[in-house]
Amino acid sequence: MVRKDITSVLGSIGIMLCVLTFSIITLLILQSPGPLPEEQENQTQVQQEKNITEKEQVAEVELSKQKLLYILHNAPNLLSIVDLEKNDTIKEISLSNGPHEMFYDQKTNEIYITNKAAGTISVVSRGKNEIVRTMKGGNSPEGIVVTEKKIYVTNPGDQVVLVIHKELGSIDKEIQVGVDPSHMLLSQDQRKIYVLNRGSDDITIINTNIDAFIDVWFAGDNPERLAMSPHERYIYVSSLNGLLTILPLKQPKEYREIRVGLGASEMAFTPNNVLAIAVNSDENAIALTSLTREMLLSTVDVGVDPSDVVITSDGKTAYVSNAGSNSISIIDLQQKVRVAEFPVDRDPQRLLHIEGSK
Repeated sequence: MVRKDITSVLGSIGIMLCVLTFSIITLLILQSPGPLPEEQENQTQVQQEKNITEKEQVAEVELSKQKLLYILHNAPNLLSIVDLEKNDTIKEISLSNGPHEMFYDQKTNEIYITNKAAGTISVVSRGKNEIVRTMKGGNSPEGIVVTEKKIYVTNPGDQVVLVIHKELGSIDKEIQVGVDPSHMLLSQDQRKIYVLNRGSDDITIINTNIDAFIDVWFAGDNPERLAMSPHERYIYVSSLNGLLTILPLKQPKEYREIRVGLGASEMAFTPNNVLAIAVNSDENAIALTSLTREMLLSTVDVGVDPSDVVITSDGKTAYVSNAGSNSISIIDLQQKVRVAEFPVDRDPQRLLHIEGSK
């Protein structure tokens, strides 16, 4: 009987101890201090920054999926970005004075722009859609090409091509070329640069391994711009007097000429190596030329004072910038007609077309 009572008492004591322990733990939890106001503010700021970063990353992904047209505007010193799905300008980036040429570096996903009047080079990140670097480009930088480690820029006033260290931005060398060097082309293997010298009617070929000129080719009378045909078989040289000079890379002295229209300047090619388009600024038109037959097929009227042309990767559509009418003309290359035109900011000049790169 006594043993039974003791057992009952011990059981009651155990229950009381459990209840007491639970109560003490609950009280400690309720009385534990929360985060200080400063800590709460820091946590909120960190979360906000995280949300902003995530939104920027999503925006970059969405941008990379778009078909975009980058336009240099000389007079307002702008780089505008047009969404070609809507034919609408989605952003404008302010540049230094006199933007002249641009080069797209696919490896770094950056656009290099020469600012002739300012004597600088702007580097625009496509991911951030902003200028991330500015470096000196000489007295009057015009043409530009970019390799893996170097930047090459023509300075027509000094008749040189500057070799600039890509990372440091320092001018490492000057290469003497012809009179009034302007536009340049870079070979696909990045071993050669072709420099158009408008004042001496020739092309200087530079070997990038030694950064020195290795040859000079005749470029026709009054040359204006250079273009490389698909598969790098020919260099085409436009002339404001209306001629297109065709230089075979293996035998440049055996060149041919095609008449395409007055004010011939910028050129573009369809990816199937069939059609070449030349801008005729004096005729407010573009010339469609057969690459296989080397003859003019037809012309298409565009806006006022056309300045540049680009072709989509499927070869079906061309876009032409019209500096005089502040617009972009859309050309159906299969039907060989202008199908639309939309307005942009003042004085659109050079064009860069990118379809979902990176």
